[in-house]
Amino acid sequence: MLQIREGFKKVEINSQVKTQMQRKFSLAQRNINHLNRNYIYVCLQVTDIIGEMLEEDLHNQLMRYETFLAQKAKSKRKLQLLQDQNREEQMSRNTGLNKEVEENLKLLYLFTKETFHIVQMKVLTSSKKIQMLKNLQRVQEN
Repeated sequence: MLQIREGFKKVEINSQVKTQMQRKFSLAQRNINHLNRNYIYVCLQVTDIIGEMLEEDLHNQLMRYETFLAQKAKSKRKLQLLQDQNREEQMSRNTGLNKEVEENLKLLYLFTKETFHIVQMKVLTSSKKIQMLKNLQRVQEN
């Protein structure tokens, strides 16, 4: 028999109840671990999907830029005549593409950082819950 002092009265817990409580605690702990694994897996999949989307977007931008360069090479003679007029326009296009790439990379970095922070907080929260359940189990065993 396990005796726990609760306030001014003693509560006795027999071994069958103690075993049932331990089983429930073990099941709860497994469920928490399973949920944590699923949450981390989903976060990683979302990060992969967003990474693939950004990679595809960057690839498309690169292809547009290469097309732009090819057209520039074909019409080099014409561009030499209009070079003074078009120089500012070309630089603004290149700057715009570079800014888009930088913005996409910044967004990916921020999302990855935020996802890691969320996963880290969930794991810490779950670890605290597990520690509280372990402490409760120790108190019940004593």
